[in-house]
Formats: sequence, C-alpha cells, structure tokens
Amino acid sequence: AGRGLRQQLLRLGDPVVVYPFDGQRIELPFSHDLPLIRHVQPQYMTNVTRVARQVAVKYPAATAIDIGANVGDTILAIRQGAPLPVLGVEGNATFYQLLRANTSTLQDVELNQSFVSYGAEIVSGSLRAEHGTASLVSSTEPGKIIRPKPLVEILRAHPRFLEARLLKVD
Repeated sequence: AGRGLRQQLLRLGDPVVVYPFDGQRIELPFSHDLPLIRHVQPQYMTNVTRVARQVAVKYPAATAIDIGANVGDTILAIRQGAPLPVLGVEGNATFYQLLRANTSTLQDVELNQSFVSYGAEIVSGSLRAEHGTASLVSSTEPGKIIRPKPLVEILRAHPRFLEARLLKVD
C-alpha cells in the first residue's frame, strides 16, 4: 500500500526530502529507495563503515574513492568508520548537487562531476535515473552525447587519491 501511494505522489513530482541517516541528515529525492532499503535491511551499508575502519587501522594514511557517489550516503558511511579523505565521483547532475550539499560540512572530501569509463569512449544515449540510482543507456538513435572520463584522467585532477586503499564502485 505504501509503495502504491508513493508512486501516486511521484506523479506530482520528485521533491527533495530530508532523511535521517545514522545520526546525520541527508537530502535525497523522494523517489530514492535508500529509506525503503534501510527499513527492510537496517544493516545496509554498515559493511562499508566496518571496511573503512579496518582500512584506516592497516593504512593510517589511506584515502578512499567512491565512484557512483550518488547523494553521498556511502561517503557518510565511510566517514563513520574512519576519517579517510574521500574522492566522490558522480555523473548525474541532480545527484551531484545533493552530494555537494550532503558532504559540505565534511573536511577532506573532494568531488568530481563525471561519469567514469574504462577508456576514452563516447556514449550516445541517455541517462536513466530511477529509485535513487542512475545509469547510462546507450542507443544507436541520435541523442545526447555523453563523454565519460577514464578514472586515470579524474585522478590526475585529484592526485592524492592515486594510491587509494578503498575503492567503492557502483
């Protein structure tokens, strides 16, 4: 019943809402599934916090990279485990703006608005965003040209993350 009501409300728009996330508050689109996932699986993402804690113990000068940083929830989970410097990479403009807002009070967080690729390919297609996640959908039909960046190019702009010890990829 709740999902049906949510779907009906989403027909009217997708406003930004505030969600309590492990003692913090983050902004996310109403359509984002994080609150539903955490309701069903309260331990969701706590593994990231535990891994970050262990990485920091083994590598005290470690850094972390979050590719597909979305609205910043994983960065917050990492930082709950350890004060690692984090590079958040997000290509979706809507999620990127929320990522910036949700991490604005954190020290040692760098952000990069890019889609990441394995090489220098160009994608013709569109961006599909639903349920709080986004993906590139390639198409042979004329559409928007998307130029993802190779990770090495992104790291040239953020060199202190070249030897990151924690990499999360969506």
